[in-house]
Amino acid sequence: MEQNTSTKKPLVSIVITLYNGEKLISCALESALNQTYSNIEVVVFDDASTDNTEAIVRKYAKADPRVVYVRNDSNIGYARSLAKLPEIASGEYAQLLGADDWIADNCVETLVECMEDNPNAACITPEMITLEEMPDNRFQFLNKYIPKKKRPSKKFYIRNVYKTELGSTLTPYALFRKDDFLESASFIKDALTNPPVPTPKEMLEVHSRGHATGTLFLLKVMHKYEYLIFTDKTVYIKTQNSKNKTKAYNSIIDWVSAGRILQSYYFDRIGYDYLFKSTYRKFRKGLRLFFSVEPFISIFFVFIKRGCKPKFFADLKWKDIKAYFADYSFAGRIMALLYLPIRLGIRTISFGTRIFSVPRTQKKDVFKEEYFLNKKGYFSVPKIRS
Repeated sequence: MEQNTSTKKPLVSIVITLYNGEKLISCALESALNQTYSNIEVVVFDDASTDNTEAIVRKYAKADPRVVYVRNDSNIGYARSLAKLPEIASGEYAQLLGADDWIADNCVETLVECMEDNPNAACITPEMITLEEMPDNRFQFLNKYIPKKKRPSKKFYIRNVYKTELGSTLTPYALFRKDDFLESASFIKDALTNPPVPTPKEMLEVHSRGHATGTLFLLKVMHKYEYLIFTDKTVYIKTQNSKNKTKAYNSIIDWVSAGRILQSYYFDRIGYDYLFKSTYRKFRKGLRLFFSVEPFISIFFVFIKRGCKPKFFADLKWKDIKAYFADYSFAGRIMALLYLPIRLGIRTISFGTRIFSVPRTQKKDVFKEEYFLNKKGYFSVPKIRS
């Protein structure tokens, strides 16, 4: 990989927050340090790991001054760790990188060039490739994803962020201007420390570990810009391992029963509603109408997928349904009843289309040098070409 040694280009802060990430943190660091864009710093926030994470990262920091290691005295969670960024990061731009993920060698260069050319873009997001980590440390291709709409407008994003994967899947790993990154990080930290609305303890716990905070990251600053950009000229490589217990997910948000699905939607609605109430008021009616029916439609379809077993509804209590609609007016509840069959029809058509459509063949040419993968599927750092 040819290194760009120019220091005239903007400094980019690649930010990694982790807890017990010894297994794959080297992959994340190697991909960051071997970018075609060299004017970077890699800020690693270690949330009091108890494994060998500290030793691994300190070894990299000793060998390369671009690595900055910060360790919390105690485990304070993902969002509070990010709030420390103003004290550490110096970059004009910032990008999050998962401790068990990595980026293509041209990722930073591509995103910065696109950002410089688009001052009205809120962020630049790479295509995402998802790999399954195998027992023998190889990686198996699962899928590639990027939205069809490469330059969604602000209005389109706000109307669809809670309905699609626009926010939760891709934008957490976008390149942001650092001021926007810090504004969003501070907002999320304050929301966890002093919730603006009554917030369930379980929700605070899940969000403190990173769940759904990526969506709020962009939503907090989107009002200042005209659009965002998804680019297929580079990729973010995300790994998946069902045995990884350090991920943000837990039983509260797993869709294994009707009660958990309702709770998951309740948590999401609270998170979105505060920003929509304060910043995107004219879009709030659509948000609340969507959340008034969507959990029950999802419960219906997941019930079918799971074999129509009655025990699926065992944890769904009437008092929880009443609590979910507690802040809906009588008119709001009537609107929900009227909208329910319409939304059910839309979801049914979508569900049927997925079942009967011929799956599109995805390219699997991901095992290549620029993605830090060899032909056998192992992570590999190629020799730097002079």
